[in-house]
Amino acid sequence: MLIRQNMGMAKNVLMNFREKIFGDKRNQYQALRDAGFSDVSDAVIWGHSVVQQPVDASTQLINLRAIRQAKPELTLQTATFILNQMQQRHH
Repeated sequence: MLIRQNMGMAKNVLMNFREKIFGDKRNQYQALRDAGFSDVSDAVIWGHSVVQQPVDASTQLINLRAIRQAKPELTLQTATFILNQMQQRHH
C-alpha cells in the first residue's frame, strides 16, 4: 500500500516536471484537478488550512512559499492561482 502511495506521488511530480521547466500553460481548473483537488473551493479551503496569516498583497510571497512547501508538486502558476482565489473569496 505504501509503495502504491509513493508511486502516485512520484507520478504527480513527474507529470508536473514539464510544466515546471517549460512553463505551465494548462487550464488552471484542470491543474487543480491534476493536483488532487475536486474543485476551486476544495483548493481554497486547503490553502486557508496551510496559510496561517492574512491573505493579501503584503503577505503574498510568504503565502506562496507556504503553499508550495505544503504541496511541492504545484507549479508556481497553480499555487498563485490558488492564492488569488483565496484573496478573491476572502473579500
